Amino acid sequence: MIRNLARTSLVCLLSFLTLSCSGKAGSEDTMDHQPPAQTRKHRETAILEETDQLPEATAPDGQIFKLELALTREEITNGLMFRPHLEENRGMLFLFKQERTPSFWMKNCLIPLDIIFLDSRGQVVDISAEVLPCSVEPCPQYVPMAPARAVLELNGGAAAAHQIAVGSVLKFQRVPGYPEKKLES
Repeated sequence: MIRNLARTSLVCLLSFLTLSCSGKAGSEDTMDHQPPAQTRKHRETAILEETDQLPEATAPDGQIFKLELALTREEITNGLMFRPHLEENRGMLFLFKQERTPSFWMKNCLIPLDIIFLDSRGQVVDISAEVLPCSVEPCPQYVPMAPARAVLELNGGAAAAHQIAVGSVLKFQRVPGYPEKKLES
């Protein structure tokens, strides 16, 4: 009987501690302060990191960058906004359904970035290097000199540090449908 009472008390105590530590769902002190989709994306990225399955880009010098993909309109619009930092050797790859002349800006970005415009084969067509955050509108627009199928954002200075220049070809792993494969004649 004493053993059952002790076991019941222990279960009650653990239940109480679990509820009191978790806080109210959505309360100010437990929220991540990010939009739900972005929070979900970070959880998905963490799961992929654990299995080492993140998409990758390889620079001409062999440096590998682990990537987040921006595929939907919302992901492309939000990009790296409001991020206080970007880990070294990380980046975000924006993919478009077809080559186009995209326009990027640094509104609500908190860190300097290299904006690397790529064609459908993974070749660099233009670079806006070490672009600074913009806190006051109108923010400058960064547009490539040639159409781009993808845009890679890295920490400011990473392109120069890893021999990424106009004409360089980057290699990508685990990026569905990119770069496009050449048809054999």
